[in-house]
Amino acid sequence: MSNGGCGNCAGKVDAMRIDARGWRLWLRRGLLAITDQGLMSGSNFVLSIVLARWLSAEQYGSYALAFSIFFFLSAAHQALLLEPMSVLGTAQYRDRRREYTGALLWLQGAFSLVLLAVVAAAASVTIAVGNANIGMALFGLAVAAPGILLFWLARMACYVEFSPARAAAGAVLYSVLLLGGAAALSGAHAISPFRVFLVMGGAALVVAVSLLASLRPAVLCSKALLRDALGRHWRYGRWALGSSLVIWAPGNAFYAITSAFLGIGSAGAFRALMNLTFPVTHSSNALSLLFQPQLSRRASDLGAGATVKPVMRIAALYACGALLWLGIVAAATHRIWQLLYGGHYQDASGLAVLALAGAVFQVAAYAPAVGLRALQSPSTVFAAYSIAAGACLLGGIPATRLWGLPGAVASFSGVMLFAFVATLLLYLHKVRGAGAKPEAHPAPEPALAAEAS
Repeated sequence: MSNGGCGNCAGKVDAMRIDARGWRLWLRRGLLAITDQGLMSGSNFVLSIVLARWLSAEQYGSYALAFSIFFFLSAAHQALLLEPMSVLGTAQYRDRRREYTGALLWLQGAFSLVLLAVVAAAASVTIAVGNANIGMALFGLAVAAPGILLFWLARMACYVEFSPARAAAGAVLYSVLLLGGAAALSGAHAISPFRVFLVMGGAALVVAVSLLASLRPAVLCSKALLRDALGRHWRYGRWALGSSLVIWAPGNAFYAITSAFLGIGSAGAFRALMNLTFPVTHSSNALSLLFQPQLSRRASDLGAGATVKPVMRIAALYACGALLWLGIVAAATHRIWQLLYGGHYQDASGLAVLALAGAVFQVAAYAPAVGLRALQSPSTVFAAYSIAAGACLLGGIPATRLWGLPGAVASFSGVMLFAFVATLLLYLHKVRGAGAKPEAHPAPEPALAAEAS
C-alpha cells in the first residue's frame, strides 16, 4: 500500500514537472511572438508617426490610402497562402513541412508577379487622371509588394515550425533596416511615400531571404506535392479569400470613405487615430500567429469542443489588454498626442478614446475567428465579417457625410462591435453543430500517397 502511494506521488510530481515545462515553453514562445510582432508593429508604428510629422497632409493621406489599398489586394495572399498554411502546415503537412514550404514559394512567386502588374497599372491610371501623389505612392508600393509578401510568408513558416525565435530575430533586422532607411531619406531631404515604400520593400526582401535560408525549404519539390498543396489551399482559401476581403472593409474602408467625402487630408487624420490602435491590434495578431497552429492541431486531435475554453481565454486576454491601453490613453490623451504628432491633426485628438473602444471589440473578435479557422470553417468567418462589412457600408458612408470625421470613427467602433458579436455567435453555433468527437485526418490524394510510399 505504501509503495503504491509513493508511486502515485511520484507520478503526480512527474506530471507537475511536465506541466511546468509546458508552461515555460508556452511562456517563452509567447514572449518571442510578442517580441516579433512588437518589433514589426513598433517599427511600422514609429514610421507612421514620423511620416505624419515629416510629410504634408496630402502626402501622408496618399501614403495611408496606398497602404490600405495594399492590404485590400494582399487579402488574397493572406487567404490563399498564409491562412491555409497556418492550419494545414500543422495538420496535413506536419511531417513534410520543408517540402510544403518549398511548394508555397512557387505559388508566392506567381502571386507576386500578378500583384505587381495590377498595382503598377493602377498607378499609371491614377497619374494619368491627375493624382500624382497617390500615383507615385502606388508605384512605390508596386515595387515593394513582392518583398513584403515574401517576408510575410517566411514569418508564417517560422510559426508553422514552432520557431518564433527566428521570426523575432528577423523582426530585429527588419526594424533596423526600415527605420535606418527612413532616417537616411529624411537626412537627405528626400522623404516621400514612393521612396518610403522602396525602403520598406527592400528591408522586407533582405529579411525574407535570411529567414528562408535558415528554414531551408525544399524548393525543388515534386509536382505531385505542388498540385496537392495548390488544391488544398484553393479549397480552403476560396472561402478565406472572401473572409479576408470583408475583414479588410471594417478597418480600412474608412480611408477611402473619408478621402472621398472629407478630402485626402482627413484620411491622414483617420490614420493618425488608427495608429493608436496598433499596439493592441498588432500584439493580438502576434499571439494569434502563435495560437493558430496549436489550436488547429487541438481541433484535429480532440474535436471542436476542445477549442472552446482556449478561445474564451484568448478573447479575455485580448480584450483586457485593449482595455488597459484605452485607460492609459484616456488618462493622458493630450500628452500622448503631443508626443506623437506635435501640433498635427489636433482636431482629431478628442476622438482617440472612441477609436480605441472599437479596437477593444476588434481584437476580441480575433479569438472566435481563430477558433473557426482551427475548425477549418473559413466560410463561417466570411459570414461573420460580411455582417460587419455590410454595417460599415450602410452606416459608415452616411455617418461620414453627415458628421464628418467623428461620424467615421463612431461608425468604425460600431462596426467592430458587430464583428465581435457575429463572430462569437457563429463560432459557438459551429462548435455545437460539430460536437466534441475527434475529426480524422483526410486521406492523402492518390498522387501524394504514392509519392510518400
